[in-house]
Amino acid sequence: MTSFALWLVSLGGRVTVLILSTTSVIVLARALGPAGRGEYFLFVTLVVVLGAVADLGISQSALVFTGRGEASLLSIHTIAVRLILVIGVAVGAFAGFVVGLAGDVLLPGMPREWSLAALGLVPASMYANVWTGLMIGARRVVEVSAVSLIMTALALAANIIFVATTRDPAVAIAIFAVVLAVQTATMFAIAARMIGRTHHLQTRPQATMGAVVMFGARGYPGTVSSLIWSRAAVFVLNATHGPTAVGIFSVAQQLAEKTLLPIQAMQDVIFSRMARLPQVEATATLNRFLRVTLAATVPAIAVLLLVSPLLVTVLFSEAFRGSVGPFRLLLIGSAVQTVPMLLASYFLGQLRRPLLLSFLAWLNAAINLVLLVALVPVGAEIGAAAAIVATQIIGTFIVFALYLRMAHTNLLSAVALRSDDLALVRQQALRLIRR
Repeated sequence: MTSFALWLVSLGGRVTVLILSTTSVIVLARALGPAGRGEYFLFVTLVVVLGAVADLGISQSALVFTGRGEASLLSIHTIAVRLILVIGVAVGAFAGFVVGLAGDVLLPGMPREWSLAALGLVPASMYANVWTGLMIGARRVVEVSAVSLIMTALALAANIIFVATTRDPAVAIAIFAVVLAVQTATMFAIAARMIGRTHHLQTRPQATMGAVVMFGARGYPGTVSSLIWSRAAVFVLNATHGPTAVGIFSVAQQLAEKTLLPIQAMQDVIFSRMARLPQVEATATLNRFLRVTLAATVPAIAVLLLVSPLLVTVLFSEAFRGSVGPFRLLLIGSAVQTVPMLLASYFLGQLRRPLLLSFLAWLNAAINLVLLVALVPVGAEIGAAAAIVATQIIGTFIVFALYLRMAHTNLLSAVALRSDDLALVRQQALRLIRR
């Protein structure tokens, strides 16, 4: 399949997931209200953050090693599973000790049993990240889309049946845990089947644990720092304004993040090309993706800015009208964020500069934390959104300037849409329709 066809497959799956997951967010918001929604979102964020902290760059190694064809799938998967079991248990035990000592200070308003439940889900969250990296590196976009679609549909059905009737945040958390466990088992079965079918054809060398750990460690700080700037606002809001503010902000943040769905689908497709192409061809290809993406993103975000008040109040009720302001700010951030999201595949797959990405991500995290401390106590949800958007603008300016210099390209080549771009998109779309 062409890159455009793969992107459409990935995008189609993600659009379906977007519809289902947004419906699930609406069900949870209407059933739980701002406070209950905030408690649930805080729990989910804790699981995601702990899973990424425990990852140690393993998922990034799986993505790069598979995408560049440097090792067999079996060896990469085996090493990743072993590391997950060891590191996941260790991180869970340490975090449990910390929660036991200072849980009320670090996570005010969250029951102790919820915190401990989040720790138990760390290995499952880690495996989901590794499996996704492995599949995307192997260009198995269909499997990634299918699993995401099925699990989102399962969660939505359970939320409609149980959460909408009980209006209990604990029930929503239980559903999240069960779906994550089912997802992990499904992912493992798919990986085992794929490896079993292709293992006898593999002629690639075996990956070593040292190589996987060392490469992952180079990019790991960047992953952690990215989480800090994207999720720290939730914990700062909870500490300064409580779960209700988290609930209001979470709706805005999740809606804004869903607008990045086409870019995430594009990431799934272009990474392997960035990893395999010569640098000149990779740069030309990425410039085309940048031009087309920016031309489509800017008008789409402008429309969403206009309809955002109606969108939020109709879908989530008047109780969430406070989400409109943060949502509008975060939409601007989403438009800006498309550029570094695409450039990440070039820096990682083509230039193999995970340390540079890590440094930039930590710079973003530091700026974001300073802005959060300054803006959230006074501005609450608006302050949190403003801190994130300001960080995105600064970070995008820096990483884009570095790309232009290191890729030996220029601004017009990266942003000015050309007639041949439109012709190519139209040609591939017609070819796919005929197929």
